[in-house]
Amino acid sequence: RQRQMCIRDSLIFNHKPKSIYFIAGENLPHVLLACKIASTHGVKTFNYMNGSKGETANNLDTEFDFWFMHDEHSKNMLLEFDSKLNSESCPVVGHMESDQFTSIIKNDNQENTYLTSNKKVITVFSSPLYYEEKKDLSEYLNKYAEDSNYIIHYKLHPSQNEPSIPLSNKINVITSNNKNTNRELILASNLVITLASTVSIEASMVNNLSLIHI
Repeated sequence: RQRQMCIRDSLIFNHKPKSIYFIAGENLPHVLLACKIASTHGVKTFNYMNGSKGETANNLDTEFDFWFMHDEHSKNMLLEFDSKLNSESCPVVGHMESDQFTSIIKNDNQENTYLTSNKKVITVFSSPLYYEEKKDLSEYLNKYAEDSNYIIHYKLHPSQNEPSIPLSNKINVITSNNKNTNRELILASNLVITLASTVSIEASMVNNLSLIHI
């Protein structure tokens, strides 16, 4: 499959584009190759995800000409991780869904499946990576799941079918990939925990306490 995708990216350049924008999968092998091919054709590459936030080897090998950053904090984090970048190549442009979030927040009558008024809500947005970190996190979650004052949601990554860590049966495991699910969870939560995910930025938009592992 990766070979097919590399061939597809190579064919793109037959149309002589001036620039290419990547909004997902920024650290996959075929994207790394596409950037290298682009540079040989004088084509500029732009990335809207922030792949170096995980500080892994494949992320740091990405060679986009420009990285569109959500905010100054994410920009500074990327510049700290990747010495090849500079401030000019990382313009702060905001978040693509900020207007949608603002609209939802202003709508007081928005129906929310996960909203509760008498309990604290902790939501974890999982990742297929970081197994050891998730295992440590499970001990924390299972502890709070026993407290009747808390509701714990564990939102699986779209690539996951089930949790890869031991979780209490009192924890609500969410598999839905409906586009509204993330927003509802964020708006209903008192604390959002993410694993190298830009969901943490969305949580910050609604002034929620947000913890992110990077």
